[in-house]
Amino acid sequence: MRNRGFTLLEILVVITLIALLLAAVRLSLRMDSDQPARQEADRLARRMAQMCQEAVLSGRPYALQLDEETGSYQFLVGGSTWEAVDPDSLFGPRKFSGSVELVLPPTQSATIACSTVGIVDAARIGLRSDSGNWDIVSGIAGVRVEAEVQ
Repeated sequence: MRNRGFTLLEILVVITLIALLLAAVRLSLRMDSDQPARQEADRLARRMAQMCQEAVLSGRPYALQLDEETGSYQFLVGGSTWEAVDPDSLFGPRKFSGSVELVLPPTQSATIACSTVGIVDAARIGLRSDSGNWDIVSGIAGVRVEAEVQ
């Protein structure tokens, strides 16, 4: 018969559970630290991929126009001239969140086009924030997000 107190096994189980909870919280906090730039990079990469799909489906070229000064972008549709896409559509103009800065390499054009056969111009678009730097890379293989290599 047991009087009082805890066995060594019970104490070890409680310590293990506390350690697991602390590890989960720490991992969650670390993953949230790079969220603004990473989320913006993922969002823009998905929109660029959709832009190419729309170019193929509609038979009209589309382009992404970036504005480094204002930290914004808009999509254009081609025909005889480039025209801004309807602002209320999925491809309407957008501005990056305040903590995210758009950085284009000196040789990178501010306009990236996708042809009617789905081939996007080769480009590297940098998104920078205090918590992380991400590059959106496009080319013949499609669009992807990469962590910037230091």
